[in-house]
Amino acid sequence: MRTINRPELLAPAGGGEALSAALSAGADAVYFGVHEFNARMGAGNFTLDEAKDAIKLCHFYGKRAYITLNTAVYDRELDSACRTAHELYRAGADAFIVADLGLASALFRIIPEIELHASTQTSSANVYDAEALSRLGFSRMVAPRELSEDNLRYLTKHSPIEIEAFIHGAVCVSFSGQCLMSYMLGGRSGNRGECAQPCRMSYNGSYPLSTKDLCLSSHIRKLMDMGVASFKIEGRMKSAEYVYGVTSVYRKCIDEGRDATAEENRRLEGLFSRSGFTDGYFSKSVRTAPEKMLGVRRENDKSATRAAESKIVIPPIPDVGLDALRCEIKKDVPSLLSYTARGVTVCVTGDVPEEARTQPLTKESVSLRISKLGGTGFCVTDETAEETTVEPNLCMKMSSLNALRRNAAEKLSAALTRTRENVGTFVGVPDVSDGKPHNAHKCRRVGEFASPDLITPKARFYFDVCLLPLDVYPKNADAANGFVMPPYIFDDETEKVRMMISEAVSAGAEYALLSGTGQTALLSEYNLTLIAGYRFNVNSTAAAGSVLDLGFDFVTLSPEMSYRRAQSTAENVPSSLIVYGRIPIMTTERSIVKTLGGGDKDDFALTDRLGVKFPVRGIFGGRTIIYNSVPVYTADTIPESEDLVRYFMFTTESPAEVDAVICAYENHTPPTRGVRRIK
Repeated sequence: MRTINRPELLAPAGGGEALSAALSAGADAVYFGVHEFNARMGAGNFTLDEAKDAIKLCHFYGKRAYITLNTAVYDRELDSACRTAHELYRAGADAFIVADLGLASALFRIIPEIELHASTQTSSANVYDAEALSRLGFSRMVAPRELSEDNLRYLTKHSPIEIEAFIHGAVCVSFSGQCLMSYMLGGRSGNRGECAQPCRMSYNGSYPLSTKDLCLSSHIRKLMDMGVASFKIEGRMKSAEYVYGVTSVYRKCIDEGRDATAEENRRLEGLFSRSGFTDGYFSKSVRTAPEKMLGVRRENDKSATRAAESKIVIPPIPDVGLDALRCEIKKDVPSLLSYTARGVTVCVTGDVPEEARTQPLTKESVSLRISKLGGTGFCVTDETAEETTVEPNLCMKMSSLNALRRNAAEKLSAALTRTRENVGTFVGVPDVSDGKPHNAHKCRRVGEFASPDLITPKARFYFDVCLLPLDVYPKNADAANGFVMPPYIFDDETEKVRMMISEAVSAGAEYALLSGTGQTALLSEYNLTLIAGYRFNVNSTAAAGSVLDLGFDFVTLSPEMSYRRAQSTAENVPSSLIVYGRIPIMTTERSIVKTLGGGDKDDFALTDRLGVKFPVRGIFGGRTIIYNSVPVYTADTIPESEDLVRYFMFTTESPAEVDAVICAYENHTPPTRGVRRIK
């Protein structure tokens, strides 16, 4: 991993105006999406041709262009997504921000030289995750916003790949990639870039899910000291004025190696806030005062934004200063002009000068003509090294000198806006499987239980695999034969988790359900059947194959997957599908129960404006899971399958209800209450 001397400042662009604003404000790199396959489908985004022009513009000014392809990709879309990436790679895109492991694997096979950045949607959080991503071909990992200063410092120091960190902008209340609320409530998938933001709505008479925007402007020196490779600003759905204003503040702070001033912080807050900012995760105040992270966009915030944006006049992007120029006007030889910028030199020749009859050319007159670069994007500065040679008694038409200048500028522009036209044409998606046989498994039904009292004698007989949370399993090993790993593990928690795993295996565990790419490293020394959990967001056969290649025996498909697609995937890859249970629709670092004054209650619920209740439970690490208001139910619609393992989740049920559910699935009984169906 390269040594970071100065972090990259990475700015968002939801459209052309925002892109120009980011470059004008001094961003080192810009990230943007095309109309498909990115997690901000509500942003203006770019057409394919516009994206190519945007890449060219970034490169002209010496900036990097990153393409966001950070959504879950279906099998039928994989070819199109790879084709899009291939075209943009040929156009010169510097990197692709990817969330879907199937897409990442395919891209790496198509273009081995491609630079892949792992989106926060991959749910990666620690050094083990970074190591796994490195093996998958990623060169950078976007860290979750939930990391504390200590954990981010440790991750940055020990990661084999670069670490990118968000420093400003909106904060999802749920861990990125772990929010299914928008999809479960209205069919708009956050993992597909369609989030309807139900977290901004009221619950229990307040707004316990609406988080203030992140602002780490007071921690710039710490972030620079720990070696974060890239400082990322969120905001692809924000205005060009916002992008310019926020980027300008951070540009100055980075250049001067300091934290933001009080005045700069006021400027940032004026541009956009939800009743202020938060650094609750970074500073760990999320543990002591979770309620202080909450914020709602009120009318006075909107008025402040309008006032702040009205004062911003976005200047043109500064011209590229020439490092050097050299011109030779000599008798009987073609005129010559070379320009140098950012270490690139181009040279052009023009007309042969004639003998002067009246007013000969002078060094001064030629210098003036070849320095008039208005409209080209280049300029001559006080630092430009100039070498102009004009032999005596020669003349040239002004149009010839103008053509010489124009040709040199165009050639330099073409040299700076590099493309990769030598890359071959796209020939289709390769097989993303490694061709190795995966371990066989014999289980047909898996039951995940929130507590041991739910594992009734009937459940032990019905299920081949009974899973309990890792922190519960060792003392209840007689009730279950496997455990569920925590959904998120930070580096300062890995040793504790490692000890719990050892205790679980000693107690007789045979199965383990994992939630992250790096968790296999914690279990590699044990002979366990490994199940990839639904948190991998597997929405395709390609993604399932890529996840299995990490060392799993079978993979649990995304709850957003239709039954038809799930069945098709299971025919090719060992897979399971959640056929019953309340789907966890959010997993949060912040305790929602404590935020609402619920203390250490185990039984709690969020209630929306219509009176719909969403159960809330605390889990390992003080985190929270919010469950859907109704369970998935398929007893009367989805038959048992030879290929598809049936996965059940029991959370709020009583032991009697667990038995009733099993009976219903044995007898294919229709539901007697409100449920969610799988399409």
